[in-house]
Amino acid sequence: MQVLGPDWHQDGHEADKMLHLLRDVDFELFIDRDPLPYPHILNYLREGKLRGEVKCVEALKEEAEYLELEELQGLARDLPEMCR
Repeated sequence: MQVLGPDWHQDGHEADKMLHLLRDVDFELFIDRDPLPYPHILNYLREGKLRGEVKCVEALKEEAEYLELEELQGLARDLPEMCR
């Protein structure tokens, strides 16, 4: 199992590292982050778009920034905040 610390994205080539990890089928990836936005992030990674109602847009924006998913950041910026 490969373990990434909180600064995994500071070494450069961040997107390449994430794509390499996502393509490796013989591993488990544990992300110790708030789970609220991850159904939307996973759908975005699978389909390239957001679908369904996003209830906490701010959390999605923060995770998209943390994961350096620039296109998702742009999509999230266009959503109305619905967090209750």
